[in-house]
Amino acid sequence: MFKETLQFYSDDSALTLQYIKGIMFLLGDIKEFEIFKNEKDSPYKTLDNNKLYSFILRDDKNNELWLKNPFCSYGKAGEYATNKILKLLGILDSFKLKEKDYVKEVNLTPIHKLNLLISTASSKSNNNNHHFWIVSNFKYAYELLKVKESLSTFGLCCAAKQKDIKVPPALKIFEPKEEPIVEKALNKHNKKEHKYDEFAINNEYVFFMHYNEKDIDTLKNIVLDIIDKYNGSYHILPV
Repeated sequence: MFKETLQFYSDDSALTLQYIKGIMFLLGDIKEFEIFKNEKDSPYKTLDNNKLYSFILRDDKNNELWLKNPFCSYGKAGEYATNKILKLLGILDSFKLKEKDYVKEVNLTPIHKLNLLISTASSKSNNNNHHFWIVSNFKYAYELLKVKESLSTFGLCCAAKQKDIKVPPALKIFEPKEEPIVEKALNKHNKKEHKYDEFAINNEYVFFMHYNEKDIDTLKNIVLDIIDKYNGSYHILPV
């Protein structure tokens, strides 16, 4: 018996994502999910209005989340939206969704990490001076989401496309073994782009605003305070 069953029925994938962000504080770690490619195959139906839900997620707090899954057709837009939801919840999409009519995955181990590179603008060149990494880890997806939202005020952005950043071997990058269909389409237009925040978790981040050397200690303390506020653990890693 599930403690809470949350339901959201919409054909709008962007609206579905916003709904999930709004109720993430109610969710624990997602431990399993089911996706039905054909909505009519789903047994998850409401009794009052006969609505069928084809994307079902279950967490470690005994909650269920039912989504209409407007992207269950697994087309280009469909796989993109499905990946974004799984990534938001810390789940690496390695399930070959587009090849199956039905997917059920159990015993999942979501990842909620943030690797933040602290850099300052160089007065002698156009390049930044990289100082250290703040490597943080969180218990739940909601905590990481709130940290990213808080840090966005200071110019947080994904650094995956910046080729001048050398990632320490200790920071493992979790990405799909096969390029998602949307990424393949994008790569046809730009061969240099090979990583996208929508399809990767535990990725590297930087601040796109330019900070000076004198800002380092203040910036570090602000970041650590925000991580502490949302129950994260962290350590400092040299470049």
